[in-house]
Amino acid sequence: MVSDTPFALRAPRQTFFGCGELRRLGEVSKRLGSVALIAIGQGSVRAHGFLHTARRSLEAEGITAHVYEGISPEPLLGDVERGREAARSCRAEFVIALGGGSVLDVGKSIAALGGTYRPLTEYHSGTRACDEPGLPCVAVPTTSGTGSEATPNSVLTDPARRLKTSIRGAALQPEIALVDPDLTLPLPPEPTAHSGLDALCQAIEAYVSRGANPVSDLWALRAVRAIGGSLAGAVADGSNRGHRYDMALGSHLAGLALASARLGLVHGLAHPVGMASGKPHGLVCGAMLPMVIRANAEAAGSRYGDLCEAAGLGSPEPAAAAEALARWVEGLCEEFGAPVRLAELGVPEDELESIATAAASAGSTRTNPLEMSAEAILDLMRKNL
Repeated sequence: MVSDTPFALRAPRQTFFGCGELRRLGEVSKRLGSVALIAIGQGSVRAHGFLHTARRSLEAEGITAHVYEGISPEPLLGDVERGREAARSCRAEFVIALGGGSVLDVGKSIAALGGTYRPLTEYHSGTRACDEPGLPCVAVPTTSGTGSEATPNSVLTDPARRLKTSIRGAALQPEIALVDPDLTLPLPPEPTAHSGLDALCQAIEAYVSRGANPVSDLWALRAVRAIGGSLAGAVADGSNRGHRYDMALGSHLAGLALASARLGLVHGLAHPVGMASGKPHGLVCGAMLPMVIRANAEAAGSRYGDLCEAAGLGSPEPAAAAEALARWVEGLCEEFGAPVRLAELGVPEDELESIATAAASAGSTRTNPLEMSAEAILDLMRKNL
């Protein structure tokens, strides 16, 4: 899994992490310009006072802030198109994405593509990478899940083509990540669980990825320790700042790990399964992670042993490690009332073949520790309905 081959690390130019850091937003971002577009979702950031805090911090540094509001929970190409029009209209010099993973993905895309008039479908279809310099982006997450503040990609959906996939490129890497664990305190138990399962899945997949490297390993194992020790506690008591801190740290480290190591079959499946089921991304990842761990057992047994230790499960033999880890993930899902099998997600059986085909060609699947054809993926899904 890890060899002496060269590797590259991808991360924001600057990261600011700590409780109360939102109040420093203006101070840390003033070097980016004097006009900002703040991209937010559908009301919670405003309702909890985070938008007010952000604007006051920016105004204190002489930065004019314009708000682009109403980003969909599942980010759409249309959200990006409207956002880049808003950025041009106010002549924004940088973009602040303040919200959950969907808002971060849209905000990053607005910043990366705001200076071009090319159709968004060119990027979404994989024809063109987002490598041309765009506007700087400041990513401020309010959930602990996607780690999008640390990654050079955004997941977007085009309803017209029924396509949910990533756009990628250096321009999508945030200039600044500002991670304030206190922003996750109001998050209800269900989205806390779903986003936490996504972060856990990303850390596990990054560690066993064929693209893993010594530095991404450090990030991934530390992420599993943080998430494994605090996810259940954060779901049970969202006001516990210690658990929220650990989850924010784990999510960010998992994002750093995947940015450099890539992922695996779970995320190769997650987009087409999410489209077919309509279920939240983290819920889908949690349901599919155990079956993929078991499928990868022979190819990544010793690596799963390391992950068991990080999760506090002891030191099982490599042959038993995958099963121990899979059962632990299933236990978490059951504790949260989340599905543990494909059938529980409501995926129509007649769509399995097209899902398998899409997953086999996905970028994430290419770094799965076990090479899997569309036929093998289809067989795996049918055995786990």
